[in-house]
Amino acid sequence: MYKALFKKQFLQLFSSLFVDRKTGKIRSSKGTVGFIILYVVLFAVLGFSFYMTTSGLAAVMIPMGLTWLYFVLMSGLTVFLGVFGGVFNTYASLYLAKDNDLLLSMPIPPSAILISRMVGVYAISMMYSSIVYIPAVVAIFVYGHLSPLAVLNLVLLWFLLGFLVHTLVCLFGWLVALVSSKLKNNKIITVVFSLILFGVYYYFCMNSYEFIDMIAMNSQSIADGMKAKAYPLYLFGRAAEGEPLPMLLTAAVILLLFAVVCFALSKTFIGIATVTSSSKKKVYREKTAKQKSLTVAMLAKEWGRFSSSATYMLNCGFGAVMLPLLGVASFFFAPHFREELVGPITEALGSPAAAVNLFSVGAGVAVMLIAATIDVTAPSVSLEGKSLWIPRSLPIPAADILRGKLLLQLVISVPAILIASLCMTISFGLPFYDFFLILLLGSLASAVLAEIGLLINLKHPDFNWVNEVYPIKQSMSVGISLLGGILLSSVVGGLGIVCAIFLSDLVFFLVGIALFALLSFLLYRYLMQNGERLVSDL
Repeated sequence: MYKALFKKQFLQLFSSLFVDRKTGKIRSSKGTVGFIILYVVLFAVLGFSFYMTTSGLAAVMIPMGLTWLYFVLMSGLTVFLGVFGGVFNTYASLYLAKDNDLLLSMPIPPSAILISRMVGVYAISMMYSSIVYIPAVVAIFVYGHLSPLAVLNLVLLWFLLGFLVHTLVCLFGWLVALVSSKLKNNKIITVVFSLILFGVYYYFCMNSYEFIDMIAMNSQSIADGMKAKAYPLYLFGRAAEGEPLPMLLTAAVILLLFAVVCFALSKTFIGIATVTSSSKKKVYREKTAKQKSLTVAMLAKEWGRFSSSATYMLNCGFGAVMLPLLGVASFFFAPHFREELVGPITEALGSPAAAVNLFSVGAGVAVMLIAATIDVTAPSVSLEGKSLWIPRSLPIPAADILRGKLLLQLVISVPAILIASLCMTISFGLPFYDFFLILLLGSLASAVLAEIGLLINLKHPDFNWVNEVYPIKQSMSVGISLLGGILLSSVVGGLGIVCAIFLSDLVFFLVGIALFALLSFLLYRYLMQNGERLVSDL
């Protein structure tokens, strides 16, 4: 029984590597190998970037005999990234999986279902934490000398940190599920909690180099303070240096915490997984219904789907939160930019207007890059799942169905682009007409990306999902849409810098607006003219 449950869980977890999500057929060996290589390269690039960021810290601390302190700091970063990467999947994977009711209706102990799901969560935790842990250990090998026992301990600590990340991820997922099951608007709790984690993560990323420099300059005082006031962390670091007793204590504490969380989850799993939303019964009140156009009705349907899923909102609409934050933050960093850059740019290019041109182009490019992370249309067709037949059984043209999906992304992105454009125009002291140019460029770019995401999802839908996390975070359409949008914005941004230096920012905006307007028109025309065929092919 456990073997079958584990096999099912891992097949679901890595199904995109082996199964064509559109047809449900097994991929060819070449296709599978290609996807595996793609993921390996992606993780290798991320790991190398972490190594380059933290190797300077290792080069300072390890020769000073502070290998234990370096390991403690890197382990903290490992745990943080592992929790950040896994916590968004845990709640949905444990409690919101579509096959929970089916499995619970079978003669399978609930504990077996929970264990199989937790094994999948542990695998995800290990993947995320390894991105930091492996480069950190490589740095220890490069800058230090390790005994055979230290090497063994480092391998064991890799798995133990995976258990620690897994424990924290399950704990947070359990708390969110417990609170959400008691509230009517439980999606708000998930969104707020996730936004707090995002804020902490981005604050750390933006200040990572300052943190590393501060730690490198004060390594000895930090080590002395940790020995005096956080001795358990000192023992944990000593375990990485090959000390057997600290290793045993570390393993005992982590495994004990894991056992406690497993016990808590086992006692509450059925109650939370089968709970229905606690909402008051609505009282019927007679009122006149307002007639809506098909497009508005489909937009309302898409908005209902979007706002009912915290996973959908966070992963595909997070850029709509970041854009206003960028606008507000510009009031704080814009004076520093003007003070530090206007003089050197004027001296290098021989024109004070060049600095204004670069600031204007930079604002437009920043808005485009963040708007490229809004990919609401990319999984929208896949999320229809088996309910796709409902609108198709009604006299609704396919064009209206697709138009509603496109409008949803614009309704989400354009107000955020407007706020960011206005704030950055004011904070950088740009001519007011730049506000309209930045707004128009960002809006048209968002329209193009919405159409690209929808077209790719129509070509490569994923209807064979058990949990909505798969089409939202792991589907081909989302990956291509995100990477393609960022790449397109980067290329246009590079051309914009060239225009700002040699021509003017106005040339960049006019060319960019014309290019995106043409692309948007062509893509929209293709979708509307071929929509019936594309939807029927699904």
